[in-house]
Order: sequence, then C-alpha cells, then structure tokens
Amino acid sequence: MSKFLFVSSFDLRRNTSGNIRVVALMKSLHDSGHTVHCIFIPSEHNSDKDIYDNLVKIDRLFTFPKRDIKFVKQGALDTSIKMNSFLYSCRLWLIHLYMKFTVYDVYALSLYKLKAEDLKDLDDSYDYIVSSAEPRSSHSFAGKIIKMKKYKSKWIQYWGDPMSNDVASTKLFHNKEAKEERRLISLSDCSIYTNPCAVSYMKDKYPELASRINWIPTTDFNRHICERGDVNLIGYFGDYRQKYRNLAPFYQACCENHFNSVIIGSADQPFISTDTVKVYERMSRAEISKFEKDCGILIVLENICKSGNCIQVPGKLYHYGLTYKKIVVITESTNILREYNKYKRFVFVPNNKKQIAEVIQRIQTEKDDNIDASPVEEFKNNNIVDRFINIIQ
Repeated sequence: MSKFLFVSSFDLRRNTSGNIRVVALMKSLHDSGHTVHCIFIPSEHNSDKDIYDNLVKIDRLFTFPKRDIKFVKQGALDTSIKMNSFLYSCRLWLIHLYMKFTVYDVYALSLYKLKAEDLKDLDDSYDYIVSSAEPRSSHSFAGKIIKMKKYKSKWIQYWGDPMSNDVASTKLFHNKEAKEERRLISLSDCSIYTNPCAVSYMKDKYPELASRINWIPTTDFNRHICERGDVNLIGYFGDYRQKYRNLAPFYQACCENHFNSVIIGSADQPFISTDTVKVYERMSRAEISKFEKDCGILIVLENICKSGNCIQVPGKLYHYGLTYKKIVVITESTNILREYNKYKRFVFVPNNKKQIAEVIQRIQTEKDDNIDASPVEEFKNNNIVDRFINIIQ
C-alpha cells in the first residue's frame, strides 16, 4: 500500500464539483487501505456536511495557515467590509483585476506567505504528492511544498479542466497561460484529467509530454441511488450562469410541455417557477439528494463551447452513471456523444428545445429500450481507485 499527500489551495469543506471529486478520491484510496494525508487552505465560508463528513475520515488533515478543522455553518465574511458596500465593491474589483492578469487564481495570494515552518507537521516522506485543481494554484502549492520539504515523491497533478482550455477562464494572456501549463506538466510524473476528450486535446497540444498524460472517471462518494424514481419528474441540479451553461432550451421545453421538473442551482438570471417547474437557489448535497431520489430523469448539461470542440465533461455524468435513473445529456458538441455513447447508459440530445422535449416524451412513454439504466461498472469507486493506482505506478 502507498502513502499519499493531497494538496489543495482551496477549502475542501465547501460544496464544489472539484472538492467532491478530490475528497471522494481521497476517501476511496483510504478505504482501499492506502494512507492518505491532506493539506488545504481553510476559509470562513460555509461548509457542506456531506463533503466535510467524508473529508475528516482520511488519516490526517493539515491546514495552512494552521487552524482547527471543523464544520462551518455560517459564512463569516468580515462584517466591516460587508457593511461598507463601497469597500466591498472595491475588493471585488481588485480581485477581478488580479484574476485578469495572473495565470493562477486569487487563492495563490496566500501562498506568498508560506514558510518551511508552516509545513513542519507534514511527514518526512510520501510515496505520492497529489495536487488537485480546481483551483489551479493547488499545483503551485504542491510545487512549493516539494521544494521546501525536499520530497523525492512522485508528483501527480489531478486536473479538472485543462489550464489553457477552461470555459471559466478570464485571463488576458493565454500564451502565458499555455506556457505555464506546459511547465507544470513537465514537472509532474503524471498529469491526470477527468475525461478522454481532455487527454486527446492535451496530447495533441503537447506531444512531447503525451506519455505522462492520462485520465480517470470522476469519483463521488458511495451514494448510489437505487430508486428508479418517477420518470414524470425531471431534475436539473447545478449552476446555470448564462456565460457557461445554456439551460434555457430545457426550461422552455419543460414550461411549454408542462413537464413536472425541478431546477436547483445558482444563476445570474434565475428562472421563474411555474405550476409544473419548481426553481430553487443552490442547496447542500444532502438537500439535493432528497430531490434526486424522487426524480426518474436527471439532466446533465454540457458547458457552452465557442470553438465547437468542447473537452469538458460534467462530473454529474459520472455521478448519475452510478444510479438507476434515466439520464439525458444535453450536448453543445459531438465530443461527449462520441466518447460516452459506448456505455449505452445515456440519452444524448442537442441543446434544442424541440429535440429535448421529444427525448423526454420518448422516455416517459417508455420508447427508449436501447438504454441500460443500471450503474456503469467502470465508474464505481473501487474500479476508479484500481485505475488510478495502475496509472501512477
């Protein structure tokens, strides 16, 4: 068995898809008998109980700066700044400006204060150092730790989206971004992504680094939903900011056809609830699980891709692939269909109101006999751990 140190520059107690992915992988490695330690940068923001409960089950947790690791029920943003809207606006503007010019993220600012003394509690050796993005500054954090502690460990970089092809990136200097991406991967012993689309893109972009680029499916906690649910109830559970995800055709299809549906997530322009479409703001994983249990159809929405060559696969495709629900994947490109149609597990449909409505009606009238609505073996945690270990050894 091996000894791992996971590194994140983000607060791993918060509810994000990146945190779900890395905490689930740590927990799965721990459950398989490996020793798992982790260091992360805590914040005063709300924690997610489900993520927190799984995080604290690994062998050892460290923070920088050193702080008690507890469940945070309430956000504690500095009251004086919160009360002064001008100062708060200035702070947001400065952060936005910083994000435009740096290849990293705002969480990298904390790393300037990192000293060898802050790392004294870490063990003297590990077999593997695993830095997990998002955020991408986690890789910078790991690089500093390796240098300060003089570790001889293998460095595994666990990426969500490629640094130079991130739909959420607002950077002005994309060439500089690509140069840093190449440098980071060249320093790693292995760079692991969450889907084969990203791997193909990265190998084409950096052919000299192709041998160290691979992928594993996104992990989740062992919360396999066995109930098939009611196919007359449809659920979309995720953010839908217009710049990144176009949920409007699905919403319109549901409204116009009076499909009973639930939408839960953050948005810049939230939809309005109707008699049949219930819209809620973002909730915790535990609260969403109650809605997921009742739904017979779950929606996965691909990110908007201006190039028409999207290489980002939503983590929910893997999470839902472990349930017994019907899964509709709304696509913006052909990549996901090409790579995942082989599982015969998902119903793919272009992001078009009419076609979405037709697919939903076909499922509800039981005319989709070609779909196998059972968990995908390859996505199960024990199989993902085996794949991960085989890749990094």
